[in-house]
Amino acid sequence: MKDEFWSQVEKAYFEAAGLDSGGRQAYLAQALADRSDVRGEVESLLAHESIAKELEPQKVMAVAAEMFQDEDDLIGKVVGGKYRIREFISDGGQAEVYLADHIVLNMAFALKRPKPWLRTEPGYRDRFQQEAQRAAALKHENIARVYDVVEDDEDIFAVMDYIEGETLGARLQKLGRSFTTSEFLPIAIQCVSALAAAHERRIVHLDVKPENIMLTASGQVKICDFGIARRLSSESSTDTTLKGNERWTFAGTPAYMAPEVILSYHFDERADIFSLGIVFYEMLAGYNPFQADTVIASTTRIVTDTPPPISRTNREVNPKLERIVFRMLAKDPDQRYATAGELVQELHAVERSLKRLVDFWCNAREGFRESRLFQAVAAGLLLCILVLPFWIYRDRIQRWLEPPPKEIRALVPEKKNLVVLPFQMTASDPETQVYADGLTESVTDKLTQLTAASNLQVAPASEVRSLHIKTAQEARKELGANVVLAGTIYSSGTTLRIFYYLVDATTSKQLRTDTIEAEASDPFAFQDRIFEGALRMLELEVKPAEPRAMAKQGDANTARLRFVLSRKRLSSKFR
Repeated sequence: MKDEFWSQVEKAYFEAAGLDSGGRQAYLAQALADRSDVRGEVESLLAHESIAKELEPQKVMAVAAEMFQDEDDLIGKVVGGKYRIREFISDGGQAEVYLADHIVLNMAFALKRPKPWLRTEPGYRDRFQQEAQRAAALKHENIARVYDVVEDDEDIFAVMDYIEGETLGARLQKLGRSFTTSEFLPIAIQCVSALAAAHERRIVHLDVKPENIMLTASGQVKICDFGIARRLSSESSTDTTLKGNERWTFAGTPAYMAPEVILSYHFDERADIFSLGIVFYEMLAGYNPFQADTVIASTTRIVTDTPPPISRTNREVNPKLERIVFRMLAKDPDQRYATAGELVQELHAVERSLKRLVDFWCNAREGFRESRLFQAVAAGLLLCILVLPFWIYRDRIQRWLEPPPKEIRALVPEKKNLVVLPFQMTASDPETQVYADGLTESVTDKLTQLTAASNLQVAPASEVRSLHIKTAQEARKELGANVVLAGTIYSSGTTLRIFYYLVDATTSKQLRTDTIEAEASDPFAFQDRIFEGALRMLELEVKPAEPRAMAKQGDANTARLRFVLSRKRLSSKFR
């Protein structure tokens, strides 16, 4: 559409915007009686007047031009004297991409053009050229190349690789499941290699997401769209200052941003490692753990939430890969991988270990086929490998296997503020509840002895009792708990059964559970077993000297509990 047309739209819009609703219609009917096309554009702008008022007049017209411009206007046009535009490919937040053919070379290229509304912003051409210069400087097989910048009238285009394939986002949607390890590793290693090449030049992508990762039919990965990338100012890995006069504004895709990018402009290459960690989590778990319905909700999750273990939704995930991903997703950049080069070495190590395992089984299988002697030797060796360690470490293995199979693998906070809720008896008998109260106090006291040597704080049982705290929500509100231990005691004939569990006080979700049984005639056997189970649930280790010290300090509690129970004759009630 011609400049004269938009000049008339601009003039008519601002004339009409100054009138009331009745006056607008009269003005448009009279002034644009013979220009229904101009009137249609003006009426559309007036319908979105609340948004238009926030923009400068020139920007309003640019936005309008974009709204009503047909991509087909460029189809068939020759740009820069050598690129004939064949078709429209994609539309992003700040640019649109076209497929074009080089007239002389007969090769396909992708032409990226800034959105028309950007023309009203000062320096937009300089910024676009800087983006192209950054991308052109990155020469790596896993990065989409930029070859040239051409201008055509008011338009400016970046000439890029045309990549035939699909985005990682499209592949995820098509699969409808998580990636297997063999599918994941080749893509992951190429993605990290691309970022390592960019980071060597101090260029941070800042918009790593599945839609900016292209996959070719041959399996090659291409990282695309360095549109909001920034070049850092020095070679220091800790310097997060932008180079020159570059000014950081909040940009990118909220559900894939690093916490430091959301909270401030202080960031470095490790921001890309966090974003790629979200992509890897999505590939292995099948979903983005931070994605929410709104921008605010997504960014809040990134800053505050720890994703659930990948193994909860994908039981086949390689444990080493899961640990790698969670290190990438550390909120504190100092706890992530220092460089993408270090990360790619970790991924290669996983790849090599899997290859060695495959080679071992292939060689073993061939050996079995070729020699009976080898079969006998291999069988004997395998028996020794399996049986001997089991025999030597049988006690330790038994302890490892003690947690029940229903235990939920979930993340327990590193710093634990614990409240032990009063254990409950299923029978509403005041005398039997005395036993439950005594058991609660005894377990609380034993755990309290660990607070000096671990990341554990335990609320006193007396304080829990005085505040009448009964639920995880109350424990969090009144005492600042982030984890809660609770349990219920069941009686059946001469047997007592205790079901106890660890709860996340923030979400009220059960993290770990266990059940133990003992004869009612010896109810004190429960104390140590619950204490040991609580240690496993809280992921705490007790040094060899500590159990003896705790036993001495717990003598008073045990004696008091025995005295109370003998007075109440609990054992006789269960018989």
